[in-house]
Amino acid sequence: MANGSFEEAKACPQCGLTGAESGSKNLEKGSGVTRGAKLILFMCMNSRCRWFRTTWAVQVNPDGTVPDPDEKRPKQFTAPVDAALVEQVRQNALAVQEASLHGGEIRNRKR
Repeated sequence: MANGSFEEAKACPQCGLTGAESGSKNLEKGSGVTRGAKLILFMCMNSRCRWFRTTWAVQVNPDGTVPDPDEKRPKQFTAPVDAALVEQVRQNALAVQEASLHGGEIRNRKR
């Protein structure tokens, strides 16, 4: 939505209905956005939507345009480095699930 419309941006990302404005904030200089931009929060009020009462933020530039989300920024949460540890946690979670569904003892697996 390169410089898309404000009407598009305030629609719920899940159901597409217009969200209710739930707050706003003027963005400060030096925060990596256009000077004078405003951040407006919207909330989905459609009780049948998965995003019911979930908020999303829309940046509005001083000229009224809505920029695309910044996808060049580094991710806030990186993937775990140790694949063996990830697999162990996954296996433990499956064992807990199995034991809770079928009754049984949950044993901690040693490394």
